[in-house]
Amino acid sequence: MFERVETNDELRITISSELGNVGRVLDAVREWLSDLPPRAYSRLCVVLEELTVNAIVHGNRIRRKRLVSCRLKSFAEECVKVTVEDEGKGFDYCALDMSLPEHVGLSRNRGYALIGALSESLEFNEQGNRVTACLRLSDETVGNSIWAGAHLDELIAERLAESPPSPVEGGNVGT
Repeated sequence: MFERVETNDELRITISSELGNVGRVLDAVREWLSDLPPRAYSRLCVVLEELTVNAIVHGNRIRRKRLVSCRLKSFAEECVKVTVEDEGKGFDYCALDMSLPEHVGLSRNRGYALIGALSESLEFNEQGNRVTACLRLSDETVGNSIWAGAHLDELIAERLAESPPSPVEGGNVGT
């Protein structure tokens, strides 16, 4: 199941909990934000893919009948607010470890560290089954040193060292 509704400033996508739908979500975002600079699109894709995969795998336990909703809202070409919600029972986001794993090259256990490093803020609902990330779109608003050819792991380590995030209910995580 894949449903897409869009306006000029908002894109809503509802999918069944199948990992194959993640690529379709990213393709829809590419079409909707076709003028987005490549670096901003890359940041957005990493955050959206991590959030969507987490919702499918951890939230809905890959149960096809459970849905994941993705909502992207654009604010005057300055930022995009990404909200992903699943139908799972949620999790204790207060216990979330936002630090990078010891071996940064490992693909497991670094999702929220990546999301936190690439987002201006993170906000969870009380249940822990909905998360909203706010991303700046232009390199200028993110900072001149960021994404100026920096390796992703170095960028993440730098951002986390500046301000290690801690998840707070209804609050912000990140810088």
